[in-house]
Amino acid sequence: MPSPQMTLGGLLIATLTAASGGPVQGQTTPAPARAISVPGISNDTQIIIPQSRSFPLDTGLTQIGIESVRAHVEIREQTARTRLEMTLKNPTSRDQEAVVLLPVPDGAVVSGFTYDGVAPEPTARVLPHDEARRLYDSIVARLLDPALLEFAGYNLIRSSSFPIGPNKTQRVELIYEHLLDGDGGRIDYILPRSESLAQRRPWSITVQLASDHSISTVYSPSHAISVARTSPRSFRVELAESTQSNPGPFHLSYLLDRDGLNASLFAYPDPAAGGGYFLMMAGLPTEPPPGRRTPREVTLVLDRSGSMAGTKMDQVRAAALQVIEGLEDDESFNIIDYGTTVERFADTPVVKTAENGKTARTYLAGIRPGGGTNIHDAL
Repeated sequence: MPSPQMTLGGLLIATLTAASGGPVQGQTTPAPARAISVPGISNDTQIIIPQSRSFPLDTGLTQIGIESVRAHVEIREQTARTRLEMTLKNPTSRDQEAVVLLPVPDGAVVSGFTYDGVAPEPTARVLPHDEARRLYDSIVARLLDPALLEFAGYNLIRSSSFPIGPNKTQRVELIYEHLLDGDGGRIDYILPRSESLAQRRPWSITVQLASDHSISTVYSPSHAISVARTSPRSFRVELAESTQSNPGPFHLSYLLDRDGLNASLFAYPDPAAGGGYFLMMAGLPTEPPPGRRTPREVTLVLDRSGSMAGTKMDQVRAAALQVIEGLEDDESFNIIDYGTTVERFADTPVVKTAENGKTARTYLAGIRPGGGTNIHDAL
């Protein structure tokens, strides 16, 4: 289902196409920067969007490379803590300034920003939605690069400017936290990433998932994952190596364990496909721990009227024996059989033992069909 951000991005791309007098390709070489400034960012700075790439405000600069991105996510109940480790490479022989812009879900707050360089520690803050939009608009107006429009509509974390030394590799770590959306017993996590097929840089993503309640199942509708249950209330999830280069936001959903079958529905409306599609995610309830099982007490009520003569009675005897033999040793049973009269195996249910099982087999073998159907007195 297209997200609101993707829809907005599509509208902005259409507007930009009309303004520039021709089609705009998402991965074409940016047009030369115009004499438009970006508030609070000098023109010799590069904008780093980890989900996409670097964007030099001066197109004469050599791009800073994003060597790798590692995402470590901790989810506890409905609170997610996302730690992004970025490795940046300056391939030139001069210092370059960089600013990180990180698209994040609504409600995200910064809890850490670290930099292993020698310059003063940079800072990071979440931009209010309107300020984030103005910043996007000013960068797009300067660069005329529609690749930036993909994340228009997201909230933004913006860092202060920091240097990357000549021919140096710089490690930057940014941590943010936010509350996750829930739908009944299903909790959803989203990590924004580029939809562009040209962005093939592998991402490493690991998720530590824990809850005060048992977790039924974990699923990603966007990427292949490997899942390991570490306890009834915790999982470790990793992005499968085969999909680390796949584009698009990373979605993860999990169901909390409740009584009975746990299920949730993902809907994908599509008028061109008969209304659309849906995906049902379901998980069986956790097997109760030893000691919680309630012993069963089974009473078999058998029809031995005349209409049960022949193979019918043989089938009844075999079925009754199968039920009795399937009981545990601490469970009990009784047999009531009726025709015109009503008889019983025992006055009260008896515990299953080898001796009681043998006696029940003899009792069943002695039942002879005949008479009417007095089910009223039997019940």
